Amino acid sequence: MKIQAIFLSVASLAAASLDVGLIKETEPGPFQTNAYPVIARLGSGKLLTVWTAHGKGESDSRIVGAVSPDGRKTWGAPRTIIDIPQMEDDDASIMVDGPRVFVYSTTVRPHEPAIERSQVFVSKSEDDAGTWSAPVEIRFPYRYFVGKRHIGIKLRNGMLAMPFSWDLWAEKGTPARTEGEMDLASGVLLSK
Repeated sequence: MKIQAIFLSVASLAAASLDVGLIKETEPGPFQTNAYPVIARLGSGKLLTVWTAHGKGESDSRIVGAVSPDGRKTWGAPRTIIDIPQMEDDDASIMVDGPRVFVYSTTVRPHEPAIERSQVFVSKSEDDAGTWSAPVEIRFPYRYFVGKRHIGIKLRNGMLAMPFSWDLWAEKGTPARTEGEMDLASGVLLSK
């Protein structure tokens, strides 16, 4: 799925009507392809959107993000949050806990004949998406962890919760060629 530009539609954020606006226009350089956006309201009230970006001639992708301080009227310049060399960083998910923000990726090797294995990386901001840590891998006991662009939530008891899935075919050693062929099991990640 290619998206020619990242657009924002915020029906849930603007309860009165559907609002559409441009965040980052497609260009012939580092933002030739923009795809799979996710948006969340930060603890300060700012909006953060993260998405997958591909540059012209690049075989891998990265997770980038932009912040709107004024409820979507304007957006800051996109910044790279996760970029693992020679890997496709896709399907960003966001978790907000006050000023702490976590962005996760589902990271795979580009151009594989089957979807056999993924890695999950997280980058953390302690200052409301002002600065980001270097990405750190989170290891899971599944061959193909499916992140799929989620917004985590904070439960009343203070625990953080994030939905996820994993491919049962990959676990059996017979991975799918496309995501549409996967047999998924789903669960919820909970913080301690």
